[in-house]
Amino acid sequence: MGMAWLGEVPEKNRRALYTELVEGKIPAWSVCYTPGDDAFAHVVDPVRLARDLPGMRWYDLDAQNAAPDSPESGRTNCRLVLRVIVAEHDPATSEDLAAQGERVTITRLAPHDLCFPVGEAQAEASWERKTEIREFIERKQGLALWRVCADRLKESGEGTWQASVLRWILCVLENQRPDQALLEALIGALASGTYAAPVAVAEAPTLPETSKSAPLAAELQSHVVLLLRGQIELLTPQDPDSLWPGRLHAAATALSRIFGAVGALDLADKVAPSKEADLLAHAAVQLVKLAQEGLLRWQVEPVAVTKAASPEPEHPAVPPVPAAPRNEEIERQALRLLKVDPARIDALLGLVGELVVAKNSLPFLARRAEEEFGSRQLAREIKERYAVVNRIAEELQGAVMRVRMMPLAQVFRRFPRLVRDLSAKLGKSIRLEILGEETEADKGIVEELFDPLVHLFRNSIDHGIEMPDDREAIGKAREGLIRLSAQHADDHVILELRDDGQGIDVERVRQKAAEKGLASLEELRQRSDDDIIQLIFAPGFSTVDSVSELSGRGVGMDVVRTMVTRAGGTITVTNKRGEGTATRITLPVTMAVSRVMILEAGGTEVGIPFASITETVRVQDSDLKHVGQGRAIVLRGRMVPVWNLAEVLALPKSEARAEDGVAILVMRAGGHELGLAVEGFQDTVDVITKPLAGVLGQLELFSGTAMLGDGRVLLVLDPKELVRCL
Repeated sequence: MGMAWLGEVPEKNRRALYTELVEGKIPAWSVCYTPGDDAFAHVVDPVRLARDLPGMRWYDLDAQNAAPDSPESGRTNCRLVLRVIVAEHDPATSEDLAAQGERVTITRLAPHDLCFPVGEAQAEASWERKTEIREFIERKQGLALWRVCADRLKESGEGTWQASVLRWILCVLENQRPDQALLEALIGALASGTYAAPVAVAEAPTLPETSKSAPLAAELQSHVVLLLRGQIELLTPQDPDSLWPGRLHAAATALSRIFGAVGALDLADKVAPSKEADLLAHAAVQLVKLAQEGLLRWQVEPVAVTKAASPEPEHPAVPPVPAAPRNEEIERQALRLLKVDPARIDALLGLVGELVVAKNSLPFLARRAEEEFGSRQLAREIKERYAVVNRIAEELQGAVMRVRMMPLAQVFRRFPRLVRDLSAKLGKSIRLEILGEETEADKGIVEELFDPLVHLFRNSIDHGIEMPDDREAIGKAREGLIRLSAQHADDHVILELRDDGQGIDVERVRQKAAEKGLASLEELRQRSDDDIIQLIFAPGFSTVDSVSELSGRGVGMDVVRTMVTRAGGTITVTNKRGEGTATRITLPVTMAVSRVMILEAGGTEVGIPFASITETVRVQDSDLKHVGQGRAIVLRGRMVPVWNLAEVLALPKSEARAEDGVAILVMRAGGHELGLAVEGFQDTVDVITKPLAGVLGQLELFSGTAMLGDGRVLLVLDPKELVRCL
């Protein structure tokens, strides 16, 4: 029966699986199961067996060709044939399938196995631009070919043969390394109305799958050895810090294709688990060992060529390549690799947080020992023990946090295809640059990043980058640029998405804000351009007039800011009309333990995140200037408005003594700098902030509560909400 039945799988499913196979994300298998005639008698449910296979992507039932021996036996005998496509999980490990023995046939699928154009041919089967298409292939002009095929697809009927072939051409082109032979075969199918898999591709799966691959020709052997050696060099850089995940993915893809091309499927099956192990270990150990195993298998003495037969051989034999030296230390580390459920790491992190809170109680005990019991010696010893426990707790916290850290490449690698698809849909030419994808952040932070970044990319592609002709008319390159970068700054991760498009039209934002009633047009004209740009974060705000797939859906930048704020970060937008827009997201490296400063206001202690504090100063009352209905101070040439924190919180106001001056905490939040007059500054402590629950959860001014070392509960202010209340 062969693999022809794969043509019955919906084309959309086959194209999606083809893309995953080509990108090296998952392996896939086809399963053909013919139950015995007595399957029903043994209470075997073939449909349940197929449906419950791990990784099942598609299954179908068909009747056996052979007719039953008698009409009576046909009523009770099982006359079914099941066909299943399984991805990720090897069906050979299924106990239910293993129990069926020879009735099950499992075949490893190659990407080209899924390519089956279907449909009826149009009246005009030939394609006048076929010669032009071949020129695009020869010149490797994939983008031009994609556009021509996309235009032709719009002219073809949905269910026609030509439309199916064109969809497959587009699918092949959308991969990083399009299969040239497969493209040639598909383009030939446009004219002939029949599809034949290219010989070079079709013959690859027929190589024997054995533990020892068949001997290779001398020329092929030399190329394989050189390719394997190149992967080893790629995975063993002189600077270990330069081994970013991109190298591991690239080498894994290359190794998988090398082993598959020469029929070493036993080695090809080991590539994916080896890559995952190396990603967890942050070291290229298993992939290097796999490449070395391939070198040992094919690195034999080259075939001797006599001078009489070939005085100057066209392809001289390549001398044997020595295997890369084994790093025994790295191998020993790989053997000690342990996979742990993320939930256990989260539980461990919670215990570390409790330890941080518990060690904060030691300074209070030292104070009580000295003030209540008059034992300075005991207080000094407690402080010495606190210093030791504090050091150990900080090292333990850092170690656990490093376990939770993951590279931003896990998110960044999903955007090239998004940019490619959206730019092609809008008819724009856009180049994406990604910098700093090796930057690491907490797992919870990384998982929260994708959705807001998708919205920012949509804005840059739809609103920011101009059409190629428009860019050329104003002296810009036809190809737009979007740059996504990440870097560490102290205890934060800074992400920036920058485009070289037309920028934000501030006047249009001002007009739209007036139409939506956010403020009067006269008032908006008095505001600065930077203040007007902040209006794009208003709920439901959009500058487009009509709803499209990308814009005008009522889901605006306010959703992005909400997501970023929920992760404990901030977002700012800078704009230069005609030159582009830059959106910067600042996120904490970790969300577990935070540092707060304890302030005293109105006889009550409250906390404020240390990250939002700019400085603390003490000034005389005469230094406070009355500006309008408020007060302000001048710090190093800049005017800083000042509010009394006790008045903001509706607490009894306590006047500071004149000789001490006024204690002012200068903070920055939401793009604004302000000062808070307080009665005094207390300690700075590490705490775990718990969100308020129940009725108290409606108090948006407070981000949560924290337990202090002496058992007291500290209310922690939310700087952004505090600014909004002023």
